[in-house]
Order: sequence, then C-alpha cells, then structure tokens
Amino acid sequence: MMHEREEELPALSGWGSHRDSPARFSIKEQFAGANVFLTGCTGYIGGLVLESILRTTDVARVYVLLRAKRGEPAQARCDKLLQAPMFHLVRDREELTTKVIAVAGDLSEPGLGLSPADAGALAGAVDILIHSAADIRLEAPIQETMRANYVGTQRVLRLARTLTRLRSRVHVSTA
Repeated sequence: MMHEREEELPALSGWGSHRDSPARFSIKEQFAGANVFLTGCTGYIGGLVLESILRTTDVARVYVLLRAKRGEPAQARCDKLLQAPMFHLVRDREELTTKVIAVAGDLSEPGLGLSPADAGALAGAVDILIHSAADIRLEAPIQETMRANYVGTQRVLRLARTLTRLRSRVHVSTA
C-alpha cells in the first residue's frame, strides 16, 4: 500500500497555513471601515447581502447601484428598499441606514450609466465590490439575459479597473 504525501499549500496573507490552528481571517474585519459598492440590492440575494453587511459589520458606507424606474429616482427606490420586511432588524437604526448611498446607474448602459461625478467618486472610495445583479427570468429572451448577465458583468469589471482602493471583488451568481 502506497501512502500519499499531503501536499503543502501556500499560506495566504491573514489565513495561516492549513496545518495551523483555525484561520485568523475575519470577514467582519475585512468590512470594518470599508466602502462597498453593491449591485443587485433590489433582488432577493442582493437584498440579503445588503442587510447582512449593515447588521453584522462595521462597514463605513455601502454604495448601491440603482436605476430610476417608472419615474421613481434611485434614492427613492433605495429608501423604499430599506423599509422592506427583510430589513426589519436595521431599518429603524439610522446609524446603519445612513451608510447606504444610492448611486443612479444601470447595468445595461455603457459605464453602468454612472455620471462622471459618481464614477470619479467611486473610483477613489470603493474598497470592496460585490456584483449580485442578474436577470434570472427563465422565460426571458436569451438576448436580454445575455445583455443583463454577461454584458452587465463586463461593465462592472470595467468599473473595477478604475477603483484605486479596490482590495476585494465578489461575483454572486445563481448559476
């Protein structure tokens, strides 16, 4: 019988090696004082991500990409979102809800439809980018799904290249 030798894994900064006692990496510490850019917060998963970040971390700000819809501006949609049932543990805590900043934009637009001022402000502020926006309609025409999910993700990645403080990029997918 041949014994396989366990392969040594490289240590990751802040993690320790796999043979060490439990890792010292902390998600809460990574978010402490960070500025986050979040897409998809009006969807179920994105909403859960936003609520969890607000409730469980000491994040500085969460910039949420929202498009105006049916004449309702992005900030009004954000305010309404924070009153949804899933935010029942944070909605009455102004010190948490004031951390959420609506950024008018749209994944279907070049440059995410961001104004030059907003794009510039995000470029110098965002530490963590979380992309959780997607079109998950099963009966949608494939062209619409590709435009939203593939092209939209490409646009988010282009924005990521301009974020000078970016230290983490997360893509949440239903696939």
